[in-house]
Amino acid sequence: MDKGNRAKKVTVISFIINCILSAVKLVVGFLGRSGALVADGIHSLSDLITDIIVFISIKITQKPADEKHNYGHGKVEIVATVLVSVALFIAGFTIGKNGVADLIGFFKGEEAQSPAFIVVIVAAVSLIVKEILFRYTMKTGKEIVSEVLIANAWHQRSDALSSLGVVIGAGGAWLLGDNFAFLDSVAQIVVSIFIFKAAYQILIPNVGQLADAAIDEDELEQINKMLEDNTNILDYHHLRTRHVGNMHAVELHILVNPELNISDAHDISSIIECEIQGILGHDCFVSIHIEPYNSTQRIK
Repeated sequence: MDKGNRAKKVTVISFIINCILSAVKLVVGFLGRSGALVADGIHSLSDLITDIIVFISIKITQKPADEKHNYGHGKVEIVATVLVSVALFIAGFTIGKNGVADLIGFFKGEEAQSPAFIVVIVAAVSLIVKEILFRYTMKTGKEIVSEVLIANAWHQRSDALSSLGVVIGAGGAWLLGDNFAFLDSVAQIVVSIFIFKAAYQILIPNVGQLADAAIDEDELEQINKMLEDNTNILDYHHLRTRHVGNMHAVELHILVNPELNISDAHDISSIIECEIQGILGHDCFVSIHIEPYNSTQRIK
């Protein structure tokens, strides 16, 4: 199974699971008097939205390069990843705001009841299922090098953490009685903090990629060392790199002996292209401009 189909399979499985979990959480949360579980259900609904975004982005990125998209459609995946993080921020804000409002209301004397035990059971099951889904999605995302799948995995983990917060908060409120019903609201606030953290960790690196950020320093060092060790290159300059979705693009100028014929110079360029792709991946875009070296230039 190719990368795109593996990613779509994971996303479809995630979508089905999130459909079931969100429905169960919302129903049990309302009937079981748990604002935390209702909030957790809303978080699972946001997972459904991100699953759809991820599936569409994977479908688009599978398209080959065309006349209007010479570098393929890789950046669609980065845009989708940013949208996932935005969805997380919105979910975190909504859950946190509701938790604070409920907590304030409790200490103002508003009547509150402890959640039913079924709330704790549902949250515990959700915790286990979402942690398994997180590990499965993350493993696949790393194997096929998919940023959007990895981002969605962290979204799954944030849902698992929110369920953990419900287990602790609702469980504590259930055990200790109505006087400690506020623990359910505290759980909502804790959940929102975990969600904000996950959203931030996803957003920052991907915003950089949208702005054509360069490749990682260690990869750049490997390329520089390879170029410096190549005795057929007398010098090089204008080395530029950037991300194109989950792929990379590299441009550089190499200076070679002016007495070389075109065929030999082309062979040198082809070898360098293969070595760069060996560092960054075989789907890396490499553009090499060949220049003749002259005696007034500094040999590296």
